[in-house]
Amino acid sequence: MLSLESVQRVYLAPGYTDMRKSINGLAALVSSVFNLDPFSESWFVFSNRDRDKVKILRWEHNGFWLHYRRLERGRFRWPSSEEGQTVVISRRQLQWLLDGLNIDQPKAHKKGAGYLEMLYEVMKQALLERDVLAADETTVRVLKEPDRPAEAKSYMWLYRTGGGSDPPIVLFDYQTSRSPDHPKDFLNGFCGYLHVDGYVGYESLPKIRRGHQSAAGRYS
Repeated sequence: MLSLESVQRVYLAPGYTDMRKSINGLAALVSSVFNLDPFSESWFVFSNRDRDKVKILRWEHNGFWLHYRRLERGRFRWPSSEEGQTVVISRRQLQWLLDGLNIDQPKAHKKGAGYLEMLYEVMKQALLERDVLAADETTVRVLKEPDRPAEAKSYMWLYRTGGGSDPPIVLFDYQTSRSPDHPKDFLNGFCGYLHVDGYVGYESLPKIRRGHQSAAGRYS
């Protein structure tokens, strides 16, 4: 069975490739047509016109490997691309492709995102149970965000447990504004000391005492 653990980057050759080509012919394609280095740690994947055969060319230490797979049923779901343009995919996508699946698996991505959301909520609940927290915010710009221009200013809010807490917890909360409602909503349920800077927006949090460079107040 082909191990994908060592895969660094995977390139799919566009269109179809003459499967009569062996190592020398495929390496020449990689170098002269795709302008890539066949001696790199990348994997180069080729398919025939009928999409039932695949060859993988890769370099290891002092020589080439050439892997060959033929489907007895079904076809490889080869992605479309512009003429002469290779397609870069991940290791997981290569495994899907070799299994005869489409490289885009919305259900797989949705499932993974769901696990991350659950982990985030668990960490947030643990953070809110601590006695001392720190909060800060900084500007960020997102180039491709629905219904917002690329030059629009957004904010990344940071919340972390105070010094001496083990293990430390650090969470980020992306928002499109610097509204004081964001930390108020995020810290809902927190009863402890909150260290912040001089941003006046933190004054909307109940019972926050402010200092010059930092502030510590009881939030309840």
